[in-house]
Amino acid sequence: MAIFLTTLTVFLQPIALTISLVYVYGALGRWRNSEQSRNLVLGVLFGFGTIISMNAPITLADGMIFDLRNLLVGLAIAFLGPVAGLVTLVIGCVTRLLIGGQGAAIGVAAMCATAGMAVLWHYAVRHRLGTSNASLIVLGVFISAHVLVGVLLPAPIRDVFFRDIVPLLLVINIVCSWALGRMIIREQLLRTELTDLREAAETDPLTNLLNRRSLVEVVERLQTNGAAREGKVLLYFDVDRFKSINDTHGHLAGDQVLQTISKRIQHCLRPGDVFARLGGDEFVVVLPKVSPGTARIVAERCRNAVCDTPILIEGKAIDASISMGATYSDGTATFDRLLSAADGALYEAKDAGRNRVSLDQSFEAGNLSAA
Repeated sequence: MAIFLTTLTVFLQPIALTISLVYVYGALGRWRNSEQSRNLVLGVLFGFGTIISMNAPITLADGMIFDLRNLLVGLAIAFLGPVAGLVTLVIGCVTRLLIGGQGAAIGVAAMCATAGMAVLWHYAVRHRLGTSNASLIVLGVFISAHVLVGVLLPAPIRDVFFRDIVPLLLVINIVCSWALGRMIIREQLLRTELTDLREAAETDPLTNLLNRRSLVEVVERLQTNGAAREGKVLLYFDVDRFKSINDTHGHLAGDQVLQTISKRIQHCLRPGDVFARLGGDEFVVVLPKVSPGTARIVAERCRNAVCDTPILIEGKAIDASISMGATYSDGTATFDRLLSAADGALYEAKDAGRNRVSLDQSFEAGNLSAA
């Protein structure tokens, strides 16, 4: 009984640490950065958890220690993905080797076995059972499979391990896998909901392009690269006689025209170019770090992509074209200043007969200074 209570006390510390890591996981899930970077940080945090766990172990003999490091490795691989899982595993294995002792090799083997079982659960069990309670209980059993390496221990220690440690370890792994798994799943659902809300606030629902608010934020952050005759160009265009398309073919067809045009324009743009719908049939393309000559080529490519091929909707061919105004800046012009200049050029394109690109005087002057 004394060994049982001592073991339980030792395990409470890493369990509390793991719960803290779950909440940190939730906070990092709201971190607006690449998923790979986020998972790398999570892997380091869970790896740090294995270090804490191994510094509060159950010591059976010299170098023979047991703790909850395998639970952390298993949860990291099962829920955080291969990057975080691998980082956690590597940190745990290196730490165990640095601690040393005659059980170091067995400890590393146990962590690797846990990692393999967690991968098996992730790709086999979770695929069939999802994240149900039964699936999480199976995960706890899989994580506990590492106890089988205990047969490699010396006989006296092996007897103590299987009699006093394994039963408690099995219960704790199952309970923690279920409880902590449910917490991680909840945080993942909250992160998904937050991402959906963020995307809804930042994108246009019809075309999945940026909306005006997001476009303004992006444009204000763009910096020129200082190269001679390179800056940013704002292309402002709308669909020629779009009201006539709606009146003739219906608003549903009009929406499909806008969707098709946006897809054609996207295929004409370079990686890093910014494309947004302001509303109605009005769109903006921002070309960062571009020369005036290249901007002209991109603008004409976009115009031709729309007018060269009729848009087929329910067997009907709809001829569509766009008129575009363009302005250039190698300075720090604000979005409103750029849009106003491009709007003036757009009116010139309309007055000149539509289906054309009009460049404002900034293409000759080389700069539009900030207002």
